[in-house]
Parts: sequence; C-alpha cells; structure tokens
Amino acid sequence: MPLWNEPESEILFGNTMGNLGNGGLIAGDGDEAWIALPQGLLHIEGESVELVYEGSCTYLNVTKEYIYFVNNRSQIIELERDTNLPRVLVDRTGHRYDEINNLVVVGYWLFYSIYWGAGVYRVELDTGREQFVLQATCLSLVADKETLYYVDDTTGVIQQMGLLEIESLLALSKTRLAELWYEQNDLNMDDFVEFMRRGMAEKIDLSMLVESEPLNEWDGSYFVQPHADLIFYLACNSDDEDSNCYLHALNPEAGDEIQVLEDPIDCFNLSDKWIFVRKIEDQLLYRIPLAGGPEKRVFQESVERIFVMEDNRIWCTHPDGDRITRLYSDGSGKDTIVIEND
Repeated sequence: MPLWNEPESEILFGNTMGNLGNGGLIAGDGDEAWIALPQGLLHIEGESVELVYEGSCTYLNVTKEYIYFVNNRSQIIELERDTNLPRVLVDRTGHRYDEINNLVVVGYWLFYSIYWGAGVYRVELDTGREQFVLQATCLSLVADKETLYYVDDTTGVIQQMGLLEIESLLALSKTRLAELWYEQNDLNMDDFVEFMRRGMAEKIDLSMLVESEPLNEWDGSYFVQPHADLIFYLACNSDDEDSNCYLHALNPEAGDEIQVLEDPIDCFNLSDKWIFVRKIEDQLLYRIPLAGGPEKRVFQESVERIFVMEDNRIWCTHPDGDRITRLYSDGSGKDTIVIEND
C-alpha cells in the first residue's frame, strides 16, 4: 500500500509532533478536541463535553473516522468517532516490559515503539497488518510526510529514516531482506541459513540497510520537533549538577546548532510563529519568536504540558490536574475547562 494518495494538504496526520512530544494528551482543532484524562477520554465540541472512553489513555491521534491512543494496559485502541465503539488494534497485554511509549499516525500507517528495547513497529490502518521496522529503545518517535525521526536511548542522538525507504524495504520478501542484511554485514551462508531457521528475518533492523548518519552529536537528546529547516530538541546534560535540559535548535544541512534559551526547561511546543516553553525555575509558560527575539511570559500560572491546536490556540494542563487552560499566544482569550476527577 502506498503511504498516501491524497493531495499534500490532506495527507493524514493524527496529531502534531509537538503535542505528541507532550504525551499526546490533547488532539483536535479549535472547535473540536479530545482530551485524555486519568479517568478516560473526553470529547469537547462547542459547549458539549462527553466522556467517550473510560480508562487512562495517551498519545492521541485523530483521523477523519477514528481516534487512536494507548491505554494503561499497553494496548493501542482504535475508537470510531461516529459511534465511540473501541477496538483493540495492537495488544501488548501480558508481555513483560512491553510498554508502548510512542505512537504516531502518518499516511495509511501507524508507527509505535516499545520502550524496553523491543523496537519500532508500523501497523497498516486498513488491515491491522503489523511489521517490524527497527531495533531501538526510543525516547522520542515523530514523523512528518517524508521522514521518521527517533532518539535511541542507547546512543542519545537523533536519527532519521525516510518513510519511502521504509516502504520500499518492507515491500521485499523476508528472504530478500535477510539477504540484504547479510550482504551488509558480510556474513557467510551458514550464518544466513541459521538466521532464517531461527525466524530472525521477522525482525530485521531496517536502519542497518540504509545510509543514515546521526543528525547531532549530543548524548542526551529528547523531545524532538522538526520545523522547516531546523530540528528543535531538549539537550539533557548528565554532567549538569541538576541534570537539567536546555532547548537547542539544529540545522542538519548546515551543521549548525545553537542553544535557544539560557534557562533550563522541561517541555516545549511550536506554533507557526512561536516557541512555547515551560521553565523549570517557576513552571510558567513563556513564548519566544521562531524568527528570533526576546522571551515573554504568557500568563502567571504554573503549567505542566503545552499543546498547540490547529487554530494556534494554546491548551495547557496544570500540575494539580483539575483544569485545562486555553488561550491565544499573546495570553488573551483565556478560559478554563474544569476537570472532574471523581
């Protein structure tokens, strides 16, 4: 199946890279949104608020017909928007250490990762067919219409794979993939026969079959968000006395990298004009122009996670978990959604 056959403006994405980096707890547009809470999934449309799924969920991805998310049993749920009927698309229940820690929908495919070294998989949305992609303990996993970006915990650097490269390789037979893998590793035929006999061709790491260099050298990258020619990410310094993280911007083509903000932060998100950050020292929301310029505090309340909707309105969760604040980038138009936690 091709990645997509729709015009570029209609290419299917489940959520923004920035929202997924913040845990994917909110998805939608300015008029309709889904919010993941400890007690379940809320659907908000205008003044209407409805609980459409009971149980905690993360990594929300919304498409024209379905909502995809991870529940607390390490299952990926497909929820039909019209009926709110759930279906288990991927079930990792009962697999020790199989904690799904990333989920992103792009094109006709859903990509997800298992944290404890089990790797990255993709699932065909129409059929549920699952395929192994690469071996990595992913801290971050995001995608745009051309590229899959990820950070492997064992290296701490940002890696990338082209989605068309993945598609081309997975279209090959398992035997041909294994042949390519052994050609790449210059191994003998006896090893190849044993490899096939043990069924290891089912989990060939595709990243070993493509020419791909790490995009940076920082051992401790996290929270990756590509934007135009730049890749923004948190650089977490293990040598720092408090193990703080700092916002960096990387230009892979030019090989340039800068630290955007002197103060340490623990989360950020991007709109079309602004970088929004939460500073560790005061837990407040600040904005920085993407084109460069001084930072400015947006409003005087502590926040926990930052989400940007299609209308560029900002949604923030709070440490106490009892409300969500919506506001515009200049701090105006603020209102509050009260969360009932009983």
